Amino acid sequence: MSDWNQNGNGNYVYVIDKDDLMTVFKRKDGEWSGVYDGKFLRDSFDKPEEAQALMEKWVIDGDKSLAAPAPKLGWRPAKNGGFYRNAGGGLATVKQAKTGGWYISIDGGLVKGVWLSSAEDAMQKANEYVEHL
Repeated sequence: MSDWNQNGNGNYVYVIDKDDLMTVFKRKDGEWSGVYDGKFLRDSFDKPEEAQALMEKWVIDGDKSLAAPAPKLGWRPAKNGGFYRNAGGGLATVKQAKTGGWYISIDGGLVKGVWLSSAEDAMQKANEYVEHL
């Protein structure tokens, strides 16, 4: 656990690659947790080192059981299938194609080249797009 560095916000960051990093942060309740690629650690801890150790097991060693399910962040079932949510004054939707893959549209425009294997993955990816609106 030597590659963790504390940033100006008090969070601990582990840089894996240029745009790929893990973060351990203090929650409002005083507990420490972690986030990677939009997903959070399943548990919280008294010390940041405890969260850092499990983040490494999850992300570096591949133990996906340590990750909590991605939050739906306001997603609702759509009447005609799929899910939708308000996003930056517009609308984000995820729907399943006849092939079984899931796709994303933002304000009616298809996000090209993005096909996902589950509704949860599609909602998480759409959340990443709408964060930048």
